[in-house]
Amino acid sequence: MRAETPRITAVRAPCDVRVTAAREDFHLYLYALRLEAGMSAGSGLRAVLKRRTGGRVGVVVASLAVLAVLHVSAAAAASLSWASPVDVDGTKGIDSVSCASASLCVAVDADGKVVTSTDPTGGKSAWSAPVDVDGTTRLYGVSCPSASLCVAAGAVGKVVTSSDPTGGASAWSSPVDVDGTTPLFDVSCPSASLCVAVDYHGRIVTSSDPTGGASAWSSPIEVDSSGFLEGVSCPTASLCVAVDDEGNVVTSSDPTGGASAWSSPVDVDGTNTINSVSCPSASLCVAVGARGQIVTSSDPTGGASAWSAPVDVDGTNGLYGVSCPSASLCVAAGTAGKVVTSTDPTGGKSAWSAPVDVDTNGLYGVSCPSVSLCVAVDNSGNVVVGSAKATTTTKPKARITKAKISTKHLTAKFTFKATGSVTGFQCAL
Repeated sequence: MRAETPRITAVRAPCDVRVTAAREDFHLYLYALRLEAGMSAGSGLRAVLKRRTGGRVGVVVASLAVLAVLHVSAAAAASLSWASPVDVDGTKGIDSVSCASASLCVAVDADGKVVTSTDPTGGKSAWSAPVDVDGTTRLYGVSCPSASLCVAAGAVGKVVTSSDPTGGASAWSSPVDVDGTTPLFDVSCPSASLCVAVDYHGRIVTSSDPTGGASAWSSPIEVDSSGFLEGVSCPTASLCVAVDDEGNVVTSSDPTGGASAWSSPVDVDGTNTINSVSCPSASLCVAVGARGQIVTSSDPTGGASAWSAPVDVDGTNGLYGVSCPSASLCVAAGTAGKVVTSTDPTGGKSAWSAPVDVDTNGLYGVSCPSVSLCVAVDNSGNVVVGSAKATTTTKPKARITKAKISTKHLTAKFTFKATGSVTGFQCAL
């Protein structure tokens, strides 16, 4: 493990905490060690503190939980193992997929339908049947920041939303007109309080309450008169990056602030179409294009000079989707059914893998909720799943070396010693 201090980014469940360091991803599991009053330090299992309230005895249990690292290395992430394509949507082209976590993926298709899974690696039976949420209107983009919000955008300027995306057709809103009849090509929602969609005329529509109906969305705002916007990525409410069909990016640190809050189009790729962009943070954006090229930036709002020159990573095969769950993994997918990956996406051509053939059909989108899971979708109704196993699964060796329990003050003080992959501890009453 590196000496960097991990930063907690999400708590998924009481027993599964995910943290991210500068270049590596970790999954941490909790193992509880408990003390018992009157027992010697290091030998106890439980601490019971008695409290009298109204003549009754209440019990408070003090527990110490040590965080054990289950480490998914950058090397393991780069060598994702890809399963065979799985038909989940007949022959309908799937345009986009968004995986909020390893327990939720939502894909949208060319016929206004969604398919969902709470176990994307589980094969065909783990995916729902296609659910009609938008008539026969094509859905181009979907974004699910959590299991309680998904927003899909489509071909006639409408969005559909759900707070229970696996709940069937009735759990999705009716289509809401937010952009007239102009196609919306992509949408990005970093949280339930911000969604940004981009359209065919270089415009954006935004909402701080995406499930609130048409009135909760802004009027279309032109931010790019040079071309139509193909993709957008908003890692936070203070950064959005959109890409267009003329090799430009437009950025904003205040995406709901109107046209003046967005930059002028910045040429980063000549006149080559940029199809998709992924920004895991404000210090990394990776965009992919129609000629198999990528452009990257560690300062996406810094103007043209802050973006790399285009790097050919997939010959002349078009890249249509890219997903970077962290700075230590980016996966791009393209029209030839191939994926390219990098654990150092700003490192130039040599830092990217050779194209890996994972599908005989064109891949239109990819979503990686972590460095150990990626889900790609193709133009024939299939999903292709790439996964990597953790390199370390050892439980922590921890023992309590000193303990003092006060029934008078209802406190428990203790020290512990741990060896192995341990990053900290957590106490709970």
